[in-house]
Order: sequence, then structure tokens, then C-alpha cells
Amino acid sequence: MWVLDAFIDSYIFHETSFLNSIILDVSGHEIYFRLFIWIGFIIFAVIISRFIRGHKKIAHELHIALAAVEEEKARSEGIIAAIGYGISIQDRDFRVLYQNDMHKKMIGDHTGEYCYQAYEKRDSICNGCPVAKVFEKGKVYKTNRSAETEHGQMHVEITASPLRDATGSIVAGIEAVRDITTRVDTQVMLAEQANLAMLTASVGIALTEGKSLREMLQRCSDAFVRHLDIAFCRIWTVNRDENILELQASSGTYTHIDGEHSCIPVGRYKIGRIAEHKDPHISNNIIGDPEVHDQEWAQREGLTAFAGHPLIVSNTVVGVVAMFSSSPFSDLTVKTLDAVSDEIALGIDRKHADEALRHSEEKFRTFFEFSPVGIIIMPLNPDGSPNLHTAFSSTTFNTSFLNCFGYSEDELREKTVAKKDGTILWGHLNVTLLKNSKDVATHTMTTLVDITDRKMMESLLLQSKQDWEETFNTIQQMITIHDREFNIIRANRAAEEHLDLLSQRGSNGKKCYTYYHGKDAPPSACPSCNCLKTGEPANFEVFEPHFNKYLEISVIPRFDKQNAITGLIHITRDITNRKEAEEELRKHRERLSDLVQERTSALTASNRLLSLEISERKQVEMALRLSESKYRDLYNNAPDLYYTLNKDKIIIDCNDTETRMLGYEKDEIIGRPLADFLSDESKKYLEDDFLKLKEERVLKNRERYFIRKNGSVFPAMINVFAEVDGGGEIVKQNVN
Repeated sequence: MWVLDAFIDSYIFHETSFLNSIILDVSGHEIYFRLFIWIGFIIFAVIISRFIRGHKKIAHELHIALAAVEEEKARSEGIIAAIGYGISIQDRDFRVLYQNDMHKKMIGDHTGEYCYQAYEKRDSICNGCPVAKVFEKGKVYKTNRSAETEHGQMHVEITASPLRDATGSIVAGIEAVRDITTRVDTQVMLAEQANLAMLTASVGIALTEGKSLREMLQRCSDAFVRHLDIAFCRIWTVNRDENILELQASSGTYTHIDGEHSCIPVGRYKIGRIAEHKDPHISNNIIGDPEVHDQEWAQREGLTAFAGHPLIVSNTVVGVVAMFSSSPFSDLTVKTLDAVSDEIALGIDRKHADEALRHSEEKFRTFFEFSPVGIIIMPLNPDGSPNLHTAFSSTTFNTSFLNCFGYSEDELREKTVAKKDGTILWGHLNVTLLKNSKDVATHTMTTLVDITDRKMMESLLLQSKQDWEETFNTIQQMITIHDREFNIIRANRAAEEHLDLLSQRGSNGKKCYTYYHGKDAPPSACPSCNCLKTGEPANFEVFEPHFNKYLEISVIPRFDKQNAITGLIHITRDITNRKEAEEELRKHRERLSDLVQERTSALTASNRLLSLEISERKQVEMALRLSESKYRDLYNNAPDLYYTLNKDKIIIDCNDTETRMLGYEKDEIIGRPLADFLSDESKKYLEDDFLKLKEERVLKNRERYFIRKNGSVFPAMINVFAEVDGGGEIVKQNVN
């Protein structure tokens, strides 16, 4: 205040001052002027003070607002980071104005660049750009995009929204990017797992509901095409007899099962090699794959992947499944194919076993129904004892058994065992236990052969002894019977004449080695002598200098009731002419030796295939054992002759009774024509019988004459039953 007062005194009230000369001279009231100046100064000071206080308040409020903005910014960025979305802002020229850390981590820092250049490497806006739609419509848009990155394919979900100014005008676009790669991959994997689960279920249904092998495999191949979305699928099965793969099912682009690939030799093409090596072949890039020989076809069809898998049961290949696709096979699909292939292989093996079992059951049923031997099958109690109370009510009889007693099946179940007409029945019974797969006896099978007529004929057979001896003497081969000391104790007429035994009829000590070899002792390594040691029949060919001839000699041991060897039967045939013919044939064989060598490798391969076939057959032995045991026991223990012929009338099987009655070993019978064992008179009817059999399928009560190994002839009543194939052609003839 004093400064202001001094200023007034110096410039206003000083006598020489300009103001003083103007103002004070006018009023002369100094005191009022001073008061006016002071009041104005006070008012000015008050105004200045209020301005300063207002400025400080505004500055404080601005500081608080800035702090709040920074806090809100930090909070917003924290929320954005917690959400996990990549956030970016582009202006209307699509220049990137802002990226949060997540967005930069996803695709890198591209602030200041055009988004279409930074993200998609393009020179213009991307097709379907969500930010462009935001600028155009002013609404929020959402879309999904996929892109290849250095870490693989990335899938993202993009949400674009507008950024407006105070006037509501859109000044920029905001993109929120969410990584959905895991979700998309999971969805794809779940969809694939669902398809594979449905594939496994469909294959399981096909394996259980398929009535035939071909229907079952066709449904399996349809399931592969339907659930794996492949171009086509095919399934082959192995034909062991011909060593080829036969096409059984085809689905998809190609549905035919004939043509070039209907039969593929094992080891040829990729399919044959899969079967040969028992290894699957998976390729997701078949263009250039050397296993796919038709590359032009694969390119033309747009195929990129191939999967072939062997169908294996117990290390034996039973088939091959193969498929082509226009998209790669995933690891999960390959694993599922491996598991499903095992199921299909078991299904094929089961169908083969079912077919073999059905055939065996049909064979047994045919034999049971048409056998001339009476057969009954009676159940046992669980402990293996016979059920005497319900035995007949649950027993199975065949027709021949009913015919023996003259009753019907219903009548016999209510009767005791006696012939209906009251006459005596002579019968030969053979009882066999039938066991299940656990080796527990469940039934008894009794065979009854009516031997009444045989008993009546025994007296007549005694009278036929003289006829037999006459037959023995009419045989052209030399037949002699020796004891253990090499004495000839009996000889037929041919032997007596050739060996000059008639002149020694009354003498003792007719040593065989003297008459056959002209020696005083048995020759070394004599097969006949060896027969006396081993008890086994022998057949051999020798050149005998004593006769200057080639001889074929068959030696059969003779046994007493204690099964001790008492001597042997010696049958000799002159084969000199045959040997001379064989010499001629030998010369021809030498010229064919080269061809034989060429076939040796093929035979070796066939032996390997036979070994595989034997291994395969062992797999179904358990299923066939029960049926086969019933059939084999009945077959071998039957008292009559049984044998089986093929369509060429060659004997392919016979029972033990036939070997005993004919005097041959089984391997001497099997493989030979039936005509070899028939008399000349019976051979005349052979072709007529075969033609009749083709028409009627059954021949009964045909009398024919058979020749034993010793040359004797005996009559027999035969019954023949034919087995035919699907075309009605005879494939086997069962004879008893």
C-alpha cells in the first residue's frame, strides 16, 4: 500500500506533475481521489486473488482427471489382456493404428502398416473383410479365418466393431481376434472319432448279420466308404488251392467285382505283395509311389492316399482290404483300420469254419440216414452214466435200425428191444462214447449190424472152402506160405510148377531160399527175412539170377492168436516185360530231366503253400473235432467195407474194415481205381452204375464181386450215395 501511496504523491499530487495540474486544479479534493485509487486497487487485488485460486483448483482437478485416465487405461489394458483376445484398430484407410500385446504375439507388430499387406500379403482389401463391412454397414461382424504359420495352421475367430467419434461418425474399426485352433482341431478330432466309432459298429454289425461271406464283406466295404469318406474300398480273400486273392466286395467309385483285379496272384501288384509279406502299406502321397503302378489313373481320379492292410488270423493271411482316398489318412484312422482289419479277418475265418462245420455235419447226417448199418445215439447223464428211465424217449434212430426191428420210431420208443415179428435177430453191436469239446462223454453211439443172414450163411461158407482153394490154385502168380524157419508149407499150383515142388511133395525141408534163389542159406538183406523181424508187410522188386527174370514180390506176415509172427505169405509175379518197358521209359525220362528241374522250384513253392494250408486247417480243428470224431469212429469201426470215390471213380478214402477184408494196407488202396478191385464180370456194370447214380443219387443192394490181394474173389452187396456240387455234378461217391 505504501508503494501505491508514494506513487500517488510523486505523480499525482506533486506540484509540478502533469496529473496534479490537470486533476487537482479541477476539484482540489485530494482525499477523495486517494480513496478512489485505493478502492480500485483493492478490487483489482481481490479479482487477481480469485483468478489465481480458480487456476490452482482447475490445475488440481486436471491432475486428478489425468490420474484417473491413466488408471482407467491401465485397467482397460489389463481387462483386454485378461480376455486373451488380440485387439487391433485400423483407420478408414485400413492402416493399423494399434495392436495389443496378444495381437502382436499372434501375427507380429505391424503398427502403421496396411492390414491387408501385413496380415494376408495382398495389395488390396481382402475378400469378405469384416472391418470393410463395419465401415459399410456400421454394425458388428464376426467371421472365422485360417492361415498357415511357422507353427502350423492357425484358426481364428474375428469380431469387428465400429469406433465412432463424438458426432457418431465411424473413424476406425476394432478387430478382436481369438485363437480357436485348439477348438477347431478338437472338433475335427471328435468328428473323426465319431465316424471311426460308427465304422467299428457298422463293421461289427456286418460281421454278425452277414449271412454269406460275400454279403458280410460287401457290408464292411460299404461301411468304410460311408464313414471314412473315401473314393472306393475293396476286400479280397485268399484261395489257398490256387494261391490267389479273389475279390469279394467293392464299394464307392467302383462297385464291380469282375475285371482285371478280380483275381490277383499272391505276390503280384501291391495287393498281392501285402498278402505275401503280411505288412500293411499306407501312403498319403501316392503320386510317385512305386507301389502304385498306374500313376496316370491316380492323377486322373484325383487320388492322393492309399491304405492296404492284410487280414491275418494266427499269422495266416486270409485276405486283404485296400482303399483309395482323395485326402490323407490320419494316424487315428490308420490305427482304427488296423483294429477293424483284425475283426474282419476273424469274421472271414469264422465263415470258413462255419462252412467246414456245416459240410461235416451234412456229411455225417447223410451217412447216418442212409447207412445200411443200424445206428442209435443215446444221451448220458451229466456224470457219464446211462439214463435208463428216459433213454429211448430221447434217443435218435436211423432208418436202418428201425428196419432191423420192423417198428416205426414212435413205436420203438415204447417197446423193449425185440423184433416185431418175434423172430431172433443176430446182431453185431459196436458202442462208442461221443465227447464234447471239453472231453466229457455226452452220448453213446451204438451201431447194429444185422448178421442173421450171415449166421445162416456160415454153413454155406464152410462148403465154399473147396471153391476158395480152387481159386487159390488158379491164380497165375506164385504164392507160397512159409514158416519162421523158411520152410514152404503151402503153395498154389503156379508155384508148384515154377519151383518144381511136385517132385519134392513127399520130402521135408523145402527151404524157400533153395527154390527161389538156388542157395543153401537166406541171402543177405532179404526183405522177406526182414518182414519176419518187423512184422510189417513188404513189397519189392528184384532181379533174380536163379530165374534170370525180374520179379515183384509181396510179403505179408502171418500172426497167431497171441499176435506172434508164425510165418509169412510170399506172392511173386514175373515183371520182366514191364521192366523192359520201363527201360524204354527211362530213356525218355532222361530227355525230360531238364523239364523236371524247371518244375522243381514250382514244387518247392507248392510245398510251402501246402505247409501254410496245413497250418490254416489246424485253426478249425477244434470246431470240427466233435463232428469229425463221430463220423470217423462210425466209419472206421463199421463191420462192413466203406470207401469214397471221386468223380473219376478213384478211391480217395476207405475204412479199416476194407483194408482187412481186401488184404491191403490203406495206402495200397487209396489212389487206385475201383476197377482194380473188381472182378471182370463186375467191371462191366461200373459205367452203368455211374450213369444210374447221376440220375438217382443213390444205388442200393447191388451185388458185385471183389478180388482180395491174395487173388480170392468174394461177393458183396453194395450201396452207393452221391455227393453233388451246386451244379448237380457228382463230386464224390460214398460206398458201403
